Amino acid sequence: MPENRITCRALLASGDFRGRGVLAFATVTLDGALELDGITVRATRGGEPRVVFPHRASRTGIKHPFVRVIDAALRERITQAVLEAYAACEGGRAA
Repeated sequence: MPENRITCRALLASGDFRGRGVLAFATVTLDGALELDGITVRATRGGEPRVVFPHRASRTGIKHPFVRVIDAALRERITQAVLEAYAACEGGRAA
C-alpha cells in the first residue's frame, strides 16, 4: 500500500487561547482528498507540545472524537507533520 501524502498548515494561537494551553491550530490534508480541521497543539503540564484531534465532550466529560485515525503509523505521521508545522511557526515568531 503506498504511503499517504500529508500536508499541514498551522496557525499560532494567541491571547486567551494560549492562556488556556492552546499553542496552535492545524489543518492536515491527506492525499489532497481529505482535510482534517480543528486539530490543536496544546501544552502539556511539562510545557511540551501535544497534538489533540478534534472531539466533543459529553456533559459527563466523555470525549467523542470526530475523527479517529485507526492506523498507528498514519496517526504518528500526521502527529509529526503537525508538530513540524507548529515548530516552523514558532521559529518564525521567535525570529
